Amino acid sequence: FLSLTVIYYALGWSHEVSGAGGDSAGYLLAAHYFSPYQPASSILIEYSKQIIYPPLFPWMLALAGGGESILAAHLVVMTFLLLAVLVLYFWLRHESLSVWQSAAISLIFALKPTTYLLSLDIWTENSYTFFSLLAILGVCIATRKDLPKWLWLAAFAVACATLVRTAALS
Repeated sequence: FLSLTVIYYALGWSHEVSGAGGDSAGYLLAAHYFSPYQPASSILIEYSKQIIYPPLFPWMLALAGGGESILAAHLVVMTFLLLAVLVLYFWLRHESLSVWQSAAISLIFALKPTTYLLSLDIWTENSYTFFSLLAILGVCIATRKDLPKWLWLAAFAVACATLVRTAALS
């Protein structure tokens, strides 16, 4: 996991908005508007009236400095990917897979070309994947270990996934 972390942060270290703007630019503008570190310009105030994105992802970007730094926004995206890989591993372990099987499946997921390519943009896919897998893990622990308090984690994660992507169905 440490090697994967180093590789992904090195590959994702970028000060550029990829994909000619699009959703990445929209998320950055929303993060800039929500940023607690500097006041919004009159242009951002006008833009905020038209924001079409659910609020959680831009808020997380804003709190991490993604409203002021494209690099910070890319690192947030990479961090959620790496957290998703960890949660996937723990979920697979709770599904009674061996350490090696869980690690292999998690590594395959992390190294898929689509996983990598989606991590180059400032998009919600990685945060949505993290929250969705966290919900599954919470339900798994709650049912397998008869610990219903873990359902609160699942409910929180579903709420977060829904606040990250409107098209989400966790």
